[in-house]
Amino acid sequence: MKLLKQSIVFFIGCFVFNNLALAETVNITGTAYGSTISSEEIELSDGNFKYNNLDHSIWVQEGLPEGYPSMASADCRTTGLRSPDYVNLGSSWTCTITDIDGDGFINVGSDVKPDWSGCNYETVAGWGKYAGISQSGSCAFAGTVSATDWMLKWTGEFTTP
Repeated sequence: MKLLKQSIVFFIGCFVFNNLALAETVNITGTAYGSTISSEEIELSDGNFKYNNLDHSIWVQEGLPEGYPSMASADCRTTGLRSPDYVNLGSSWTCTITDIDGDGFINVGSDVKPDWSGCNYETVAGWGKYAGISQSGSCAFAGTVSATDWMLKWTGEFTTP
């Protein structure tokens, strides 16, 4: 009986340590090529503007672990406050990202720096192959392509379960 208990503990230990060894953390970079689908701006009594944007973008990421596609599609909702001369007074967003297989994740982020340089993000949920991943990093506005088209770049860590 003692041998049976020791064997069970040994096999459970092997299973736990084997699963821990499967987790992988990699550094990633990415670029979003996006378009603002709709934008609502309200001028406030102090002269600042509250805005809500709906955006769609194509993401190209490098450095992901094997089995995770480098391209994905994102739908984002942004809410923020800015001055009349476009100084950032605070913004936050939620993005739902989906890959070619229909798997995906949800990122949240914010930027509180006046020059839009304080962008950060974190994954809060995932499904399919992204279930249980951990992801966070920093991001930066990379330029305006047209009145409604823009680019965003990011770097961060991506950890598999």
